[in-house]
Amino acid sequence: METAKAARQEWFDQRTVYVETLRPPFTTVDKVRELFSQCGPVAYVSLQYDKSGRFLGFAFIQFEEIQGASQAIAMFNAAPPTTEVAEQTVPKPPNLNLRVMSKKKWLELRDEYRAYAKEQQTQLQNQLRQRTKPLTFLEGTIVRFHGVHPHSKKPTIKELFEQFGNVANVDYTHGQLSGYIRFACPTDAQRCVDYFTEHPTVHLGPLDTHGQPLSSQEPSTPAPIVIRTKVLRGKEELTYWTKVRTLWSQLESTHLSKTPKRLPNPSMAATHVRFGNADDAMDVDPSPGTSTG
Repeated sequence: METAKAARQEWFDQRTVYVETLRPPFTTVDKVRELFSQCGPVAYVSLQYDKSGRFLGFAFIQFEEIQGASQAIAMFNAAPPTTEVAEQTVPKPPNLNLRVMSKKKWLELRDEYRAYAKEQQTQLQNQLRQRTKPLTFLEGTIVRFHGVHPHSKKPTIKELFEQFGNVANVDYTHGQLSGYIRFACPTDAQRCVDYFTEHPTVHLGPLDTHGQPLSSQEPSTPAPIVIRTKVLRGKEELTYWTKVRTLWSQLESTHLSKTPKRLPNPSMAATHVRFGNADDAMDVDPSPGTSTG
């Protein structure tokens, strides 16, 4: 029974790809199906929305044949496919800056992020038990950012900003465009702000860890949101540190008196959207529904 179920799931997964950075006009089931049908017959399209009904820019596409999925990966990523389609001529796709990967690869990345979150959760619990010194107020290390993809996760945000220096903390809530980065030293914080000021950058998707130059993007409506950064100074910085210290005091008091098995994980509490007959679910915010067809 379980073997048959696993085999059926593998059958679906081999024919399914994950696509992100979809933008107009490819924001409907019909348009996405039309775009990817050039790779092979499409059996199913699942677009993902937030709770307000806004399309998040990514989708799952199931082809009728394995070759369709492999062709899509090769065509839009300019990467070698994994089946016999590699021997065929891969047509040149339009310049859409899409990121396409197999569902298997997407599941691997999802599991990596979950493992990372679990590790961070354990470290935080240990820090709360062992911490004896108050947080050190180091001026010029807090950077407020705006313009990341709202479906990003903390590991992605951390990696995005680590190119400028050692990131001590990521203060970001899933579903938001903005948040805060605490660098280990003021020099790294200023380097970050200088870079994004001099190099307009767009965060294309929830797995984008580098950002893409605005100059490389095709004109679109609405215009892409550019990442903006600012080092907190004076009253803004003092207000932020006061809030952080208050939060840490509350967490320390709560968790030292009664340590739960795990800290709350917003993504795990979110609605699960199941794709096809898959047992694995993708964590997304509750939404009015998932478009399929």
